[in-house]
Amino acid sequence: MGESMFARLLEDLRSAEHFIFMEYFIIEEGHFWNSILEILKEKAAAGVEVKVVYDDIGCMMTLPGDYFKTLRGFGIDATPFSALKGNADSEFNNRSHRKITVIDGKIGYTGGANIADEYINEVVRFGHWKDVGLRLEGDAVKELTNLFLIDYGINVRKKPEQKHDYFPEYSVPEAGYLVPFGDGPAPIYNRRVGKSVIQNMLNQADRYVYIMSPYLIIDLSLLK
Repeated sequence: MGESMFARLLEDLRSAEHFIFMEYFIIEEGHFWNSILEILKEKAAAGVEVKVVYDDIGCMMTLPGDYFKTLRGFGIDATPFSALKGNADSEFNNRSHRKITVIDGKIGYTGGANIADEYINEVVRFGHWKDVGLRLEGDAVKELTNLFLIDYGINVRKKPEQKHDYFPEYSVPEAGYLVPFGDGPAPIYNRRVGKSVIQNMLNQADRYVYIMSPYLIIDLSLLK
């Protein structure tokens, strides 16, 4: 749940020694984000590399249009994803719905929770809010780092300077495999990766399938 994720995320952010990467579709000023921001400001002032990507449409109603400048003033390297410039086709459709935090390349967060107070039930919008937060350690974090750096790089239009070891070796006891993956528009992704993964899992199921999603929009191939 978002509440548990929030408490653990703050704890992990305070432990950062080298870098913090965060990318979210929605960031909204409030208890959730402001608590994070205070830590990010302290870490940036202490020399920790902090990068933040937020979606320009996702945050249209939640942040000022030039909020990235505010964050840069705190020493945080921030950029909006696909900043709006008046083009009503690709700019509106090419959005980042990713929810990623990477801490020192060792700890990663993903899932469905954006950084806004309804996701931790600090405010009520549509009743009790349930979104999944996933905390990862080990090799699985590397792909979250890679996804973040791709999105950051295409929006600042240059390859990020590697100030630290973004992909450290970090082993933890494993009970199985977890493989994060990215999906998005061409030319970065030429295949519909997410749909292919879901179809493969459905095709291989022998006993049951559990699906939890806020958006259940099924096309014919998934229905079959």
